[in-house]
Amino acid sequence: MEMCTEEFANKIVQLCISKYNSLKKTGKPKNEAEWTLLSCFVQENQCSHKLKVVALGTGSKCIGSHQLPSTGDILHDSHAEVVARRAFVLYLITQVRKATEGHNSIFEIKDGAYYLKSGIRFHFYTSHTPCGDASIFLKQEWLECVGNILETKEGPTTSLSSLIGDSDLEPPIKKRRCQGSSDFEDQIALQDTKNAHVKFDNMRKMDDLEKEKNITECIDEVSEVLSDTFRTGAKCVAGEAPDPKLPGSKYHVTGVLRTKPGRGDPTLSLSCSDKIFRWTILGVQGALLMILLKKPVYITTIVIGQCPYSQEAMKRAIYGRFEDGLNNLNLPEEFSVQTPVLVQSSIDFAHSRINIAKTSSEGIGIFTSIATGLFKTSASKQQLYIFNARVPQQGPAAILKGH
Repeated sequence: MEMCTEEFANKIVQLCISKYNSLKKTGKPKNEAEWTLLSCFVQENQCSHKLKVVALGTGSKCIGSHQLPSTGDILHDSHAEVVARRAFVLYLITQVRKATEGHNSIFEIKDGAYYLKSGIRFHFYTSHTPCGDASIFLKQEWLECVGNILETKEGPTTSLSSLIGDSDLEPPIKKRRCQGSSDFEDQIALQDTKNAHVKFDNMRKMDDLEKEKNITECIDEVSEVLSDTFRTGAKCVAGEAPDPKLPGSKYHVTGVLRTKPGRGDPTLSLSCSDKIFRWTILGVQGALLMILLKKPVYITTIVIGQCPYSQEAMKRAIYGRFEDGLNNLNLPEEFSVQTPVLVQSSIDFAHSRINIAKTSSEGIGIFTSIATGLFKTSASKQQLYIFNARVPQQGPAAILKGH
């Protein structure tokens, strides 16, 4: 199946990034210290083999429970995945209206209900692994997957033995905590490589005994890092087993529902892993549209951009963790449990936190996610809606309100 290939994933990502790049700069990161997340829905016509971005969203913020006003006009969750999904809902509503008015639409009317036309399917792209359960996996697992353990001046090394046997290797990049992120808190920002080079130069001057001792310590340090797990800031919901927060791979419990982290103020919004899992059963269209639609609208493929990734963790988060319970679930007519194709692209997003950290002129610093986001759908008469998660929304962007 073409959808399973990296080539297809790259085609989806290139289309999404091209659409993002075509939009004006307002609402995007303004300097080398700012980053954001990008998510898109791509429509495919299997008859014409045409792909088209129909909804786009950016953002990485989530409002704490104490910041939510009684008027309900502040965005609760402006993570890119959620923003893009709500832009997609607006697109579907517009397509329903077009079908009603007799215009060209992806829907057709039969017996008073709206059906998605044959040959139309949707793919979902997000530039980073969804927060929550999909983000919890061993660091070693990802490094083995991409074939790198350490980067060198000449290219990637493939084993720890390369570090021991070649004194010309680039020293390993040390990870430190970056502020402004809700996930992978201990993952990025680069060490001052000058100091690392000094350390390695000093090792060359040591006698054999000292060098062996230092190499052993270095290997132990790297092994400790690789045996650790990527951390998520998403908190277990009440009633779920809590995180044990033990050292290494036992820090998190997996397979549980989580809420997105807040800046010292817990949120009420479920993690993106949990929300996407819900899409695989209930569809992405929402309850309002289901009054009109005959069947839910499901996504066929989920494409993840170049970032720390685990196929096993994605499968667990998106449909595997509740498999036993779903087998005994009596769903309404036309609803079914979906298992979308999960595939990672080799193309990264220029404004991702990882990429911003790599390309920063200083090489080290504090990287901040922007408070504004983009909301784009091909149904919009205007080119683009720009919103701030903490500012009341009016007009078409108001469809973003809620959890």
